[in-house]
Formats: sequence, structure tokens, C-alpha cells
Amino acid sequence: MSPEHLLDHPRARDDVEAHLLPDGTCLLVDLAADEGHVLSVLGALVWDYCDGTMSRDAIVAEVAALLPQETTVGDEVRQFLDTFAERGLLQSVAAPTGYEPS
Repeated sequence: MSPEHLLDHPRARDDVEAHLLPDGTCLLVDLAADEGHVLSVLGALVWDYCDGTMSRDAIVAEVAALLPQETTVGDEVRQFLDTFAERGLLQSVAAPTGYEPS
């Protein structure tokens, strides 16, 4: 399982470049690890939410609301977030002011 502190409010590392491709997919370039990661359209959308302002659950709910016809989207979003953390693409971030864990 991914480190929990990275998933409270997922935030992309500053040194990971995101290059949106014409078909809506995305290429992440991890400059520190000298690696590239190709994301599907859904993965690119999830990555875009990794700015540290939303909780993991809020990101899942937001994407699910955007794609109500996709019944498994919540699980897919969680999987993307786990994968981002496992690959070291996220950084720790303090919870926003006024945040109270549930």
C-alpha cells in the first residue's frame, strides 16, 4: 500500500513535468529519476487534481461526478493515486488550514 501521508492531499512533485498530448493523454517526466510515465486521459485528469488542495476522497468524488456514466471510475481514480505515490511522483504536503481528518 502507498504511504498514507502522500495520499491525504495528493500533490505532484515540483520536478515532475506534465506534457499534455493532443489526444488527451499525458506524458509525465520525472526529472530526478530520469523516467517517463504515460497516462491515459483519465490518468491525466487525476494528475491534474494532484495540487495538494483536495483530499484523496474529494478527488475521487470530483472525478466520479464528472463521469457519472462510468461505474468503476472511483476505483480507477484510487488506483491512479496509489500508483502515483508508489512511483514516487507525489510529495508530502501539510493539510490545508482548517482541515480536520475524518
